[in-house]
Amino acid sequence: MGTFELVDLPDGFKPLKPGWVNTIKRNADAEITRYRARLVVKGYGQRFGVDFNEVVAHVLRADSWRILIALAAIHDWDIHQLDVISAFLNGRVEEEIYMVQIPGYKDGTNCVLRIHGSLYGLKQAPRIWMLTFGKAVKTIGFEPIASEPLCFIRRTDNGNLCILAVYVDDIALFATKGYASEVKSELMTLFEMRDMGELGHFLGYWVTRDCAKRTINISQDAYIKNLIDRAGLSDANPTTLPLPAGTQLERYTGPTINFPYARHIGGILYATLATRSDAAYANQHLSQFSSNPGPKHIAGLKSLFRYLQGTLNYGLTYTGLETSAQPVGYSDADWAQNILDRKSISGVVFTLAGAAICWISKKQPTVALSSMEGEYMALSLAVRHGLWIKMFFEELGLPLESNLAIYTDNTAAIALAHDPQFHARSKHIDTRHHFLCEHITRKSVELAHIPGNENLADLLTKALPRPRFDYLAGKVMGHRT
Repeated sequence: MGTFELVDLPDGFKPLKPGWVNTIKRNADAEITRYRARLVVKGYGQRFGVDFNEVVAHVLRADSWRILIALAAIHDWDIHQLDVISAFLNGRVEEEIYMVQIPGYKDGTNCVLRIHGSLYGLKQAPRIWMLTFGKAVKTIGFEPIASEPLCFIRRTDNGNLCILAVYVDDIALFATKGYASEVKSELMTLFEMRDMGELGHFLGYWVTRDCAKRTINISQDAYIKNLIDRAGLSDANPTTLPLPAGTQLERYTGPTINFPYARHIGGILYATLATRSDAAYANQHLSQFSSNPGPKHIAGLKSLFRYLQGTLNYGLTYTGLETSAQPVGYSDADWAQNILDRKSISGVVFTLAGAAICWISKKQPTVALSSMEGEYMALSLAVRHGLWIKMFFEELGLPLESNLAIYTDNTAAIALAHDPQFHARSKHIDTRHHFLCEHITRKSVELAHIPGNENLADLLTKALPRPRFDYLAGKVMGHRT
């Protein structure tokens, strides 16, 4: 592949060091499939402006991935998976970079290796690979989507559609019935790839499909079980709630406790961003205490682990039959319940095909002086994400049937959003939230009222009692119609 060549080191250059990364590759059942040793360069020795310049490389959004899964359920698309072999090495380095000879492969001279291929470990390697891939697939008719640069789309005159969702060297291929094989053959002329067949395990997700019922379920039970095992809680009794209803923890000022709290919070965070919206609020609340957790925080974390232990197989289930292809948004906020700083928590969720495609549980940046203000700021957050979803659908060639609806249970916030005038009660609100009025005026989105007990976003704003938690979690996760 011409990855490097043996040369004399020019004056003024400092060679980088090589290294080896050994990996045990496992399948979805955690069984060992192969052992891999990969040569890398130790990129921490690179100097900006000398060995590298631009390094920005996009990563596929979880929201995009879930939207495509939901659309596949609705439109009955085929979903296949490809793995690009040694993906980074397909790119070429523009900068002049050198590396010392590899231990065990030295030729006895003082020569060094000039790097031509985008070797793993280089700071710019991910960016080079993404640019290389995008340029290559463009030659066979694929175009990138502006709102999601890691998605590429191709349409044919006879109605066939294919979408590539790329995460580094893993590719999920969504295609109309019978079209996937043709596209895979073309892709394999561009890069060396493994055809993994129909999608079953991708980026730590289990993907289970029932074609007769037109459902697709995505879950992370193996990943979550590993988290629980690492925490030493595999034998703990399960709980029915992530946190006890009404939980509001305070800061701990006692001596430091030797417990890997932040590591566990970070591990759960990936699950709550990917599939476990039911645990998102609990993890968000507990994460506030990562710098110095106390006994109550650790007890709360163990409660969350015990909840996950009892719901290992809980995932998102998208249903294509008798389901609208129109996403729907929900927005909610608590008001000043956080005893640390009285900042409200925004909850936002968008659903499609009967389950969540996007959700947010986030503390607001400023203190809301009324429940209306807290709800208004949550609506602003919902509209920002709703506009992106709308753009993504349009670029997929699937424009929404009508205005994107976002529901809230606060009529005062809806009234303020429809009034572009700044009144005394709202003039202090950060101007970034008032862009909401502009988009309501332009009819980019549509706000609507919903009774509080039906507002799905309430799941993301507080620790709820069990009957209400079970109802909302079931609706958000696609387990309850």
